[in-house]
Amino acid sequence: MGASVRVINLGMRATQQTVLTVRMPVADATAMLRVTRDDKSALVAFQGAAATTTLAAGDYVITLDSAVRPGPDAPFTVATDVEILFMSAGTPVDDVRPLIVGPGRQAISSDPKDPWPPPPPPLGSFAEQQFLTTSPITATLKVLLDAFTGKGSSDVAGAPPAIHALLIGIDGYTQGAGAGGAIYRPLRGCVRDILEVEAFLRHNAGVPAERITRLIAPAAGGPGSAEPAPPVLRPTYGNIVAAWKRVMEAAKPNDVVYIHYSGHGGRSTTLFPAMKDNGLDESIAPCDINDRATGRYLRDVEIAVLLKQMAQRGLLTTVVLDSCHSGSATRGDDARARHGDSEDRLPRAAESADNSAVASRAELEAMATHLARSPRGVDETWRIDQGGLTSPTTVIAACRPHESAYEYPVDGMPPKGVLTHFWLDTLRQRGAAMTYRTAYRQVFAQVQALFKEQTPLLLGASNRLVLGTSTLAQPASIAILEVHGEQVKLAAGTSGLLEVGTRLAVIPGEFLPELASLPEMTQIEVTAVTGTTSQARVVRGTGEGQPAITLGSQAVIVTYAPTMRREVRWAPPKPGAPPLSPAELTARHELEKEIAADTMSAIGLATTESADYQVAIDDGKFVILDPAGAPLPFLRPEIGAQTPDAPRIVKARLVHLARFHNVQLLTNTDRNSPLAGKLELTLHATRGGNAVEVALPNHPRLPINTAFHLRIRNRSTRRLSLAVLNLAPDWSIAYMNQDAPLTLDAGQPIDLPLTTWLPPGYEVATDILKVIGTLDEAHFEWLTLPALDQPYIPRGARRSERSAFEELMSLMHEPVCTKKNVTIAMSPTFSWSEAQISLEVHR
Repeated sequence: MGASVRVINLGMRATQQTVLTVRMPVADATAMLRVTRDDKSALVAFQGAAATTTLAAGDYVITLDSAVRPGPDAPFTVATDVEILFMSAGTPVDDVRPLIVGPGRQAISSDPKDPWPPPPPPLGSFAEQQFLTTSPITATLKVLLDAFTGKGSSDVAGAPPAIHALLIGIDGYTQGAGAGGAIYRPLRGCVRDILEVEAFLRHNAGVPAERITRLIAPAAGGPGSAEPAPPVLRPTYGNIVAAWKRVMEAAKPNDVVYIHYSGHGGRSTTLFPAMKDNGLDESIAPCDINDRATGRYLRDVEIAVLLKQMAQRGLLTTVVLDSCHSGSATRGDDARARHGDSEDRLPRAAESADNSAVASRAELEAMATHLARSPRGVDETWRIDQGGLTSPTTVIAACRPHESAYEYPVDGMPPKGVLTHFWLDTLRQRGAAMTYRTAYRQVFAQVQALFKEQTPLLLGASNRLVLGTSTLAQPASIAILEVHGEQVKLAAGTSGLLEVGTRLAVIPGEFLPELASLPEMTQIEVTAVTGTTSQARVVRGTGEGQPAITLGSQAVIVTYAPTMRREVRWAPPKPGAPPLSPAELTARHELEKEIAADTMSAIGLATTESADYQVAIDDGKFVILDPAGAPLPFLRPEIGAQTPDAPRIVKARLVHLARFHNVQLLTNTDRNSPLAGKLELTLHATRGGNAVEVALPNHPRLPINTAFHLRIRNRSTRRLSLAVLNLAPDWSIAYMNQDAPLTLDAGQPIDLPLTTWLPPGYEVATDILKVIGTLDEAHFEWLTLPALDQPYIPRGARRSERSAFEELMSLMHEPVCTKKNVTIAMSPTFSWSEAQISLEVHR
């Protein structure tokens, strides 16, 4: 969402867990709350009367940008459930406005020209003075004071973006399929889905009725049948395309468009046989699809072209597809799958690429050609690509292609789509102030708890706030799949480098996870692992006042299992080297203390001559070496032994390197595993956009900006879900297909198009591509790492006022780096495989 006015700047000190509430003067106000502590920040976009979040103890900077200005009769209120210290601006003294501190539970902003709400009256206590003089947020508040004093609230160019919605629900499918054609039977919960989505958008997200377009086909006597829709609002192919285009044309650049489809999905004979190897198009099925004379599918390639058109207009699009397009079975009388009785293999005379209502044959074939070259696996997912455009389009699909999407009477209620039910349930719990990835992970767990054979998918832009425009990088946490008392099931196992004994902190769903204090959270310890999941038990923090562990919670590693620790020792002195100076000896001693105090047990001091890393002080600088004594490359910048906070920086580097190498060394070495060694990787040159058949030699040397293909072949007899990781020379790890799930059938290959790259300042370096294949859908974002040579800012350190202000102001657009911890798996498994391949890149 966009903000137009800065209405609040405020500092806070909480000495215990605190519920923070910001109340708006009008019920449908649109606002952006930004909360910052130390080097971590979080955004809460919301539209409504209030926003609430829970904070751990600490010092915070609170800013609020709103589409509504405050006034004496329209105040904004910042309130807490316990007494805290507020830091704000006081009365000017000699034209200089000081910062002042006062204790209380609320601060009120009512001056449209002053975004500094007065704090409660100070009591003159030592705690207040200490907050003012020693807090690390004071420098940032002084910069904000300079920026927002004497200038009034600042208008941000442009009005807040609007939300437009297209909602399509089909229960009533007219009969009449010809022999051999797919039959789409009536459904019971699709229109109910759409009516509930519309109510959420109207009453929870504040979308006005005039910006919601609804196309429904009710079943006789079912939801929505009391008021028959006019013919133009029946969800036929022509009406769906026309409504889609109307919504697209009404929206302005940077507006949000939300499209929700509940109905049958299907597979039918493709209109693009030259581009489709499997001969099928994935489609949504309009209400008259059973009429072979007039019914027509809205096909994947057409949807991709519509999304490309929306991207070209600068629209931020979300598509929720509560349907499936394969499968042939239902789950008895209660659960009903949303697909036809069979694939539709008969051609339809009236349906061709020449008479599409979406685009010309040339445009459709160009998109089909592009999609055919995209790595989607044999079992293809919904095609959401925008023709190569970079666009924050997000798609939530109800299931994987070989699965079914069900409608079911959840909790004894009337039937509705399982995906839609839990999607709305998740958004209602926390409003729209969450990212798509956060919402998806909770929906994933809830759907899987009910139907193991329905696996929702998240594709495209996942870090954007739901129904918003801002993006926010999420912590590299592990989702919680099940909770039974003090027993917890985690969405990570041996393939994700979890081991028995690993301890994790659980961050409740209502917390801003970037700002949670991990030592204060409930902790769990892994007791058993499988390939993609783990069982854990609560070991600390379930007493009174501790938040309950729920499916919306997130788990972050705080202590590795004892077998996971990597050891560090001092390198033997070079022959003839001068002895260390007293200052260098002090730095060495301080580093030993830092390593010994590592509560995460990621690294430890070696007790033998064998160690994973050696450390030396050479020419006044810390140097990290491998076990053979060779310096590790690309550790930047150099750290002098007398550099302030040098021991902490070196320790942080060692922990980072341990995490990196643990991922690099992850291998399924169990000879009895049916999947061990069953992933095969080769690199191929690119010609005409396709992979050359003959593979490149092992560890090829390629120039920067060279296109090539990574071919992944599944040599097993099982379908595998794939995670592709890039271990880069700057010691970063990227999860390359995090927003584009890949599945690969038994015996099949897939070609992933890539381009060589080097970090700035590198002339030649090695990249490692690692692929993990699992039988179940798995996610590996907690294995990612930022570049090691990014500037290191110690927690709580005082930064320059300029950099503090720039960081705070840039949080709307810059991802926030958070710690991501991994461990090395020691137990083999029968349900995963891995492989890796390397290449050298040069300028």
